[in-house]
Amino acid sequence: MKKKAILFDLDNTLFPFFNTKGYAKFNVKNFAKIAKLTVQKIKKSKCKVGIVSNCNLHEALEKINILGINKFIDVIITPENIYDKKPMRKMFFGAIKELNVKPSQILFVGDHLIYDVWSAKSCGVKTVLIKEKLKLYHKLIFKFKSILRPDFVVNDLRDVLKILKSSQ
Repeated sequence: MKKKAILFDLDNTLFPFFNTKGYAKFNVKNFAKIAKLTVQKIKKSKCKVGIVSNCNLHEALEKINILGINKFIDVIITPENIYDKKPMRKMFFGAIKELNVKPSQILFVGDHLIYDVWSAKSCGVKTVLIKEKLKLYHKLIFKFKSILRPDFVVNDLRDVLKILKSSQ
């Protein structure tokens, strides 16, 4: 089915993770460049783009501004406007309502099996897992079968464009 919206987790997916000492695991400039180019191309394909994140709204907006993608984002769902956090399905149902599309027309990209894959899939949304975490989750995926198994696994954000193109 044609995808009309792409939702992203923010931390570790669009925005690099910072450990407790404040050092980025990734080159921030390169990470931001890939994120911005990917989101721009998604918007050019006439898809809506949203963020579903457990960070607070102020922090989410700050990260979106650093990435330079604020003008491409149609909806931002954070605990402040939903009064809940992932993995609670309320976060995804809020995004579905705001985007005004069917769950089957949405692709969610994240980095965590429970907070991202399970919660999105339990709402009927197709999921993409960033491969970096795959080894860590391999046993869980096969133990719990389909609800934890992502629909797609990608090496980085640019691969999401291939998935989107194949669904159009």
